[in-house]
Amino acid sequence: MSEHAGAVMPSEAGTRPSFLDRFATKLVALLQNTQTRSDEATQQKLNAIADALSDLMNRQDQAQDARELRLAVGLEKRESS
Repeated sequence: MSEHAGAVMPSEAGTRPSFLDRFATKLVALLQNTQTRSDEATQQKLNAIADALSDLMNRQDQAQDARELRLAVGLEKRESS
């Protein structure tokens, strides 16, 4: 019945959600959580790279450039949180 356009799914007809409906909802939530965790891990890695680059720039007498880099990526804000 779900193959036809305009068909009413059991969960839409006011009946109790089926196992498949509940499974699909949980799978979507799991995938969204995984994506969020992946995004956060990627951001942490990028912050570590920017921090290391800033430290290297400070050692090579490029303090102004290092400050601009840290401000551009907001490292001070993230580190203090």
